[in-house]
Amino acid sequence: MSKIAVLGSGQVGEVLANGFLKHGHDVMRGSRDVAKLSAWKNGAGPKAQVGTFDVAAKWAQTVVLAVKGSAAEAAIEQAGVEAPVTSALAHLIEGSLPLEEWVALVRARQPEPARFGGGWFRRFRARFRRRRN
Repeated sequence: MSKIAVLGSGQVGEVLANGFLKHGHDVMRGSRDVAKLSAWKNGAGPKAQVGTFDVAAKWAQTVVLAVKGSAAEAAIEQAGVEAPVTSALAHLIEGSLPLEEWVALVRARQPEPARFGGGWFRRFRARFRRRRN
């Protein structure tokens, strides 16, 4: 399984980390204050680790940001991670990257959307309507 870093010591980070552990991934939670995560680590099992933002980001194959919006920029800076789309957005704002090129960069980095076959929505809608009547 993959190595996943969850940056954030709050409840959202805990729920995400526990979910990844439940599905067999190795998880490292990152925080500015690693001591906050000691209780979680003691109860999370052998696949759980803790570290600072930068240690967790370097260790992981996938990094999940789970901090308050106001702390996101600082967490990314402390992790030493520069997302390509964020960098492209900065160039767009500066005016050194045309909008069309930015859109192409964003689309190139997004995974394909999930496809549900067999008219699943039509069946769901029919069931929902039957329940309402």
